[in-house]
Amino acid sequence: MYQAFFGLSDKPFSETPDPRFFFLSIRHREGLAHLEYNILDGKGFSVLVGEVGTGKTTLCRTLMDRLDPKKVTVAHIIHTNLDFSEFLQEVVEGLGISPPGRQKWDLLKALNHYLIEAHGQNRKVVLIVDEAQNLKPSVLEGIRMLSNLETPREKLIQIIFMGQPEFLKHIQRSDMVQLRQRIAGSFFLGPLTRKETQGYILSRLNRVQAKPALRFTSEALDLIYQYSKGIPRLINFLCDFSLIHTYVAEVWTVDHRLVQSAYQEIMGTRLIEDYLVRKEKRFLKGLPEMRRGEGQGPEPAWKRLRVPETLSLEIDSDEGSTREGDKFFFPGSKSWPKKTAVTLGLTLTVLVLISLALAFRFWNPESWRSMAVSPPYQIQIPLSEPEKEIPDDPHPSGKGVRNLIYEPKESKFNQPGAPR
Repeated sequence: MYQAFFGLSDKPFSETPDPRFFFLSIRHREGLAHLEYNILDGKGFSVLVGEVGTGKTTLCRTLMDRLDPKKVTVAHIIHTNLDFSEFLQEVVEGLGISPPGRQKWDLLKALNHYLIEAHGQNRKVVLIVDEAQNLKPSVLEGIRMLSNLETPREKLIQIIFMGQPEFLKHIQRSDMVQLRQRIAGSFFLGPLTRKETQGYILSRLNRVQAKPALRFTSEALDLIYQYSKGIPRLINFLCDFSLIHTYVAEVWTVDHRLVQSAYQEIMGTRLIEDYLVRKEKRFLKGLPEMRRGEGQGPEPAWKRLRVPETLSLEIDSDEGSTREGDKFFFPGSKSWPKKTAVTLGLTLTVLVLISLALAFRFWNPESWRSMAVSPPYQIQIPLSEPEKEIPDDPHPSGKGVRNLIYEPKESKFNQPGAPR
């Protein structure tokens, strides 16, 4: 899309492992030299491991291009989740051998004959096993047996294991001692440094443009390294999306703002995809319970409901889901956990209040009794005119009053049978 606008001969940041864009960092150069030496010296087994996206497959393709096809025959195996018979069939087909049958013995016999013939022609045979972390222990043991095909001076077949670091854990098992002892050397392919990341981007860009008109600012290059952590595959993703945003903006300079927009677009797309996958799994998992609640029972497979496309309208900013959202998709699900929590909370509140009241009564018994008995109170009765002057009254006034103390327990007013 942006190639014609920027005048590029090809996509500089393609996802495919193209050897033309192979960047020789320090680690990649060492790994390539390590594999070439082991092949030419006839070491037998070699191991190259690295994290996902560090460029193992690109390095493998570069290695195959550097080997002379007249002197070296290479079989590249990428399907490794197989049993040993299927794996052996892949090897035979990769080398172009036509076995007399499909049995394991027929395959081994044809492979042995091919290796002896290649050795007589002074031609090496290399077997590159990609994604080696997926190999089963029985297949690893079978591959070890292939290394027994040898002459008194060298191995008839060179085997290279390429995969993720989990492969090193597999061969550390106690039953893999014989295979581990035959490995001549292993190499770990790490990510690029900050300086190598900048060189990687510029070298790929300069391969597809005639003159350096399109460029990345130093802030953009630093931000790409910060987001990608030096993983070449992530670098390609970020640069490709950054060029798309640059094309939309109709500018020729990729700055840090365009890189940020590309990163947000990549992460937002992945979050949406993960969100929809989780929603779909929960929806399909809740369908049987919904049908049981409606009294329908299980339906045939061809009648099962599919997730409507309108689920995309339910996307919000949160990555996870809430209980309310689950109830929206599962109207037949029970809400007993929420009711139980409310009931338990109310019960605990009542028990706490009762405990506080009992504690107050225990520590303050006098206050508790005083609250139960009504306190005495006073009644003021106006005096008549002759009684205004009372010697005992400390505060004489125009209207004298007599203070009377009234206690309910001593009151005789309105007693039954008393005259009014």
